[in-house]
Amino acid sequence: MKISRRIERILKARDKASGLKHVRAEVAARFQPVLRGVELAGPANEHEADEIAARLFEEMPWHGRVIEILWRDMRQGARDGEGLRFRPLLLDGPPGAGKTTLALRLAELARVPYAYVDVATSSEGFNLSGAQRTWSSSAPGKPVETILETRIANPLLVVDEAEKGSTLYSAKGGVPTSAHQALLSLLEPTTARVWECPWCGLRLDISYVNWILTANDTRGLPAPLRSRLRLVAVRSPTHRELMAFAARELARRGLAEDALDTVETLVRAYPEGDERLSLRTVVRIVDDLAAIAETMEVQH
Repeated sequence: MKISRRIERILKARDKASGLKHVRAEVAARFQPVLRGVELAGPANEHEADEIAARLFEEMPWHGRVIEILWRDMRQGARDGEGLRFRPLLLDGPPGAGKTTLALRLAELARVPYAYVDVATSSEGFNLSGAQRTWSSSAPGKPVETILETRIANPLLVVDEAEKGSTLYSAKGGVPTSAHQALLSLLEPTTARVWECPWCGLRLDISYVNWILTANDTRGLPAPLRSRLRLVAVRSPTHRELMAFAARELARRGLAEDALDTVETLVRAYPEGDERLSLRTVVRIVDDLAAIAETMEVQH
C-alpha cells in the first residue's frame, strides 16, 4: 500500500515536471512513452556515413551534388554523436527527376523513420504543425507524430511540391494555417528548439528533425522560407543512368534479364531529354513488369 502511494507520488511529480499536468488526458497519454527519453538514429560513425553516401551515388549518380552535401553533413553528425543530421534542403528540379526517391532511399539506408507530406494535395499547415482545438479535429503534425510513435528525435520529413502551399482559415475564430507558414517556425533552428505545438500546447525541441523539401518551380516559395533552406538544383537522369537504375531495381525484384531488354526498348523510344521520360516513368515500367511476372507465376 505504501509502495503504491509512493509510485503514485512519483508519477504525479514526473507529470508536473514534464509539463503534462495541464494537458488533456488523451494528449498526455501520447507523450508518456517519450518521457523515458528519445534516441538519435542514423550513422554511428564516419565510415557508416561514407557507406550511405556511396550507395546513394551508385544508385542515383545524377544527384551527385545533393549527395555530396548530405555526405559532409552526415560525417559531421556522426562525429558529434547526433546520428543523421543535416541542414534543411530544397531540391529544385523537373518532375520525375527522383527527388523524393532520393530522400526516401536516404531514410532507408540511414535507418531513420520518415514522414511524407505532399503539399500539392494538402496545402494547409495541419500535416506539419498539427491542429489546435479551434479546428474541428485536433491532431499532431507529422514531425511530432513521428517522434512520438518511434521515440526517434531525428526523423526525416519529406515535403513534396513545397511551392504549392495555400492558406485556410478555421470556422472558429478564423485562425489561418498554411504549409509555408508552418514551415517558417519549424525550419528556423532558434524557434525549433522551443517550438510551441498547436496540438498539445507544450514547448518542444524538434530541432533534430531533418528536412528535405522538393519543388518543381521555386518561384512559388516565399523569400523568408527560401532563406531557411539550402537550394540545390537537380537534373533529370540520362538514358544511361535510367537504364542502370532499372537494372538494379529489376535485379532487386528477382526479374529475368530479358525484362531489362523490354525496359531498354521502351526507354529508347523517347529522345534524349524528352520531358515525358523520367525516373517515375521507368519505375512505373518496372512495376508493370513485376506485376506481369507475378501474374504468370500464379497462372503456372
